[in-house]
Amino acid sequence: MKKSILLFMGLFSIGLLQAQVGINTRTPQNIFHIDAQNNTSGNLNTSDDISVDKSGNMGVGTTTPQRKLEIISSTAGAIRIADTSQGTTKVLTSSSNGSATWVNIIGSWNASLTGGNLAYTTALGTRKINFTGGTISKPGTGSINITNGSITVPYAGTYRLTLFGTSLMNRGNGYFIAGYYNVRKNGSSLWGPHSLGSTLISSSPYVSYYSFTYLNQNDVLDIYSMENTVGFANGVSNLTLFIEFVK
Repeated sequence: MKKSILLFMGLFSIGLLQAQVGINTRTPQNIFHIDAQNNTSGNLNTSDDISVDKSGNMGVGTTTPQRKLEIISSTAGAIRIADTSQGTTKVLTSSSNGSATWVNIIGSWNASLTGGNLAYTTALGTRKINFTGGTISKPGTGSINITNGSITVPYAGTYRLTLFGTSLMNRGNGYFIAGYYNVRKNGSSLWGPHSLGSTLISSSPYVSYYSFTYLNQNDVLDIYSMENTVGFANGVSNLTLFIEFVK
């Protein structure tokens, strides 16, 4: 008698282990199946369904998931992860241990001020460079102000700053000063590129400088010419200030 009871209980347990569980449905399509609107028929009307199959695959919007997590949606934005790292145009990336966070795309943003002109002078002082144009890769993300000669960056991170143009060089005693600039961040000096060379080696008026720096979101960069001494007198034409998000 005891053996019969134990056999019956064993068979009953196996039946439970192999049973399908349905919520809001009398005909579950998987080991676990939720039919929110109670309207699924075979593979039809599954957009509101959640299911788990015998392999442990979980489906949202499908009763036949092919991966550990599969989401099927007829509208964009099916996944939402809001953990304070999210932001416009960011992408989801993984750390070495598989933890995912939202980050800005490397090289995804740049802006420039173009057509900078400044007449040559031997007068001492700091002069604002007048720009005539500018570009921005994503309007509404960061900004440029051509009138003020400034660029506002949209992200916190490392940026590459590039400055190039035609220098109206000061020449004397076989030497020249090509450019003497001051790139400022929020009104404070950040970078001061300039060239000192010999006209016996090169007489090219074209100059190009670049640097990398870390900036915070909404930092504002602008650029001025500096004449500290007559020997550093300066002028420039077609100057471009290019700023690119690196990482």
